[in-house]
Amino acid sequence: MTIGLAVCLEDGALLIADGRIVKPFVANKKISDNKNKITRITETVASISLGVEMATDLALSYIKSNVIDASESPEAVIAEVERAAEKAWREFLSKLASDVDKRSLRLGLLVGGYLPKQSRGGFIGGVLCRPEGLCSIEIKINQNECFVLGGEEHDSRKMFPQVAGEEIGKLGVSYHDLPNAHIDAFLRSGTYTIRQIEKKSPIIGGEIRYSILRRGIEYVENISPY
Repeated sequence: MTIGLAVCLEDGALLIADGRIVKPFVANKKISDNKNKITRITETVASISLGVEMATDLALSYIKSNVIDASESPEAVIAEVERAAEKAWREFLSKLASDVDKRSLRLGLLVGGYLPKQSRGGFIGGVLCRPEGLCSIEIKINQNECFVLGGEEHDSRKMFPQVAGEEIGKLGVSYHDLPNAHIDAFLRSGTYTIRQIEKKSPIIGGEIRYSILRRGIEYVENISPY
């Protein structure tokens, strides 16, 4: 599994993900700690992949970047992501042997960025596919709204907003005045959250990567320094 954190910024989005993958169909469940789970779908939109790697890779290949670029709303972007994920999920499940235990299998895409056809603002949202069906991730468009996917059994969805809120509160200035300081506070908080969940879950951890998508600013993708 993966833990993915997304933050809606005044001018875009911040995505943070762990780097650990466990291959469930490989003997002894082989572990790798340096997987980059962030994919840049277009110039202004990126996605964190969660769940079974072969399924998420298939879903990403089905997303039509020209549809994303032409989208006039976050809802249109997420609709295209859902279409691709559902198609990939059905195809993936159809190829599994009948005796495979599907209960723990997931395909998730946590998406964020901004739209060139909108003059301001960012967005985050996505989709999560389980054996029992597809579930949309709530679209968020307000500054500092966040979403966490993965590690829910260890209170990740409570931990990240709480820690981030404390860090942002210490700054005493608005995002508009010091955007880099706000982003850095979110990155510190996200890294801390992932490390705390890593202590409790062996399937989360490794290198932590992030991407920053901001209107008028060059795209950034790197390994967390914290």
